[in-house]
Amino acid sequence: MNDYETIYLGFPTWWYQPPMVIHTFFAEHQFSGQTIVPFTTSASSSITASAKVLASLTERKNVDLKAGFTANQTNVIKQYFKDLL
Repeated sequence: MNDYETIYLGFPTWWYQPPMVIHTFFAEHQFSGQTIVPFTTSASSSITASAKVLASLTERKNVDLKAGFTANQTNVIKQYFKDLL
């Protein structure tokens, strides 16, 4: 994971948080100086539902955690990446 500056991390949101595999992913990697852009594939929950949990998983790491986006509509995904340019 150290070879990447930006990591796009996708997951479904379950009961207002990412699944346990995401917890394990953060526990096993440091991500020092990296940017993480989370996105949820949930049709019923926005990325903000998981934001608090993601913040707690990265609070002691030197990580630039972006707000991310909900990736359940093609136009939303395209707009997110268009806004980066």
